[in-house]
Amino acid sequence: MIPIGIKEKFERYRKWFETLLIEEFLELPAAYQERFIKCVEKFLEDCKKIHGESKIIKEKTVELTVTKIIPDNESFTVYCTIPKVENNVKIHTSKPVLAGTRFHSTVYSLDETTWYSSKKELLTKETCL
Repeated sequence: MIPIGIKEKFERYRKWFETLLIEEFLELPAAYQERFIKCVEKFLEDCKKIHGESKIIKEKTVELTVTKIIPDNESFTVYCTIPKVENNVKIHTSKPVLAGTRFHSTVYSLDETTWYSSKKELLTKETCL
């Protein structure tokens, strides 16, 4: 299951890359094209490294129940419980939700004890309440 909003962002990046190739890269002098290709190759190497490391991450789709909502400027921090798991999951969203709301989401873990709402949170070890 692809996290909410990622699919749309991917499509936007895909279109941006196509535009960059046709309108900008094509017009660069050969030396600058080579420098740009090296940047892209570095990016691809980093993506492959992250992909390899992410294979050890456990994923599961669960039904979460909203227990607490904290407004934060233009977004919300939503605390949710996971059935049969002691810790809560903290999710950041731009959409308002109500306490008690249930929804399905993918959560991530290395040890299947502490779960996070995103791989980024898991890898940066942001606190899970």
